Amino acid sequence: SGKTLIFVSHDIEAIAKHCDRVLFLEKGKLIAQGSPLDITSFYREVMYTGQPPDMETLTGNTSELKTESGNVITLAGSYEEFLSVRPDGERFHLHPMYNPNEHVFGGGHAHIEDFFFSVEDEIEPSLIESGSKSDLCVRVRLGRKIETLMWGVALRSKDGVTIFGTNSIIDPEAFDKIEVESGFVFKISQSLCLSGGDYFFDVGIVEIIDGKEHVLHFRGNAIHFTVADTPGFDGLVDLRVLR
Repeated sequence: SGKTLIFVSHDIEAIAKHCDRVLFLEKGKLIAQGSPLDITSFYREVMYTGQPPDMETLTGNTSELKTESGNVITLAGSYEEFLSVRPDGERFHLHPMYNPNEHVFGGGHAHIEDFFFSVEDEIEPSLIESGSKSDLCVRVRLGRKIETLMWGVALRSKDGVTIFGTNSIIDPEAFDKIEVESGFVFKISQSLCLSGGDYFFDVGIVEIIDGKEHVLHFRGNAIHFTVADTPGFDGLVDLRVLR
């Protein structure tokens, strides 16, 4: 007791797992300090954009609760309705599973404006049983024609440890893509074989120009859900022991 261990690393997964406070140093200068979740989000943005964000923007990136026309918004009651509805502004923040402390950045020309999440045909359940099948659908509005797009998701623990991540380049068959007015919807289905606890989805859209990735819109820790206690195994995931 009474001792402090200093862990120096570029491995954000290890930092998220082992540290309770993080200092971000650049050429010997202290750039930022805070919780592992905040600073690893900060680091990811620097890696993507080459520019450090304002620390005040790491939390509380919420949109105003309104539509472009001032109309009242109702959320889709089914996947089919989600596909058919004509968006009238930002809807992401209206969902029960939305995390108001999401981390948002991007260069524009695309906007992740809505999502639909169901588990075993139940829409946005308050508690999920481990092993349940989930469907995550994300609506993207495009501001212009984009030649090469990449979209993806990542699943993280509440400490910021990456549990799973994929995108349309490394695994195009993981997603369904449906063209809709002013953009498209992408859908991914997964079995959530997770231990009990809180988890978050990141979703992002990237333009690829001359082999380089340019983030158009990234919403980190944007979708939150809770998995019920799992007394049958330890660790982060259930690897389904063969018997």
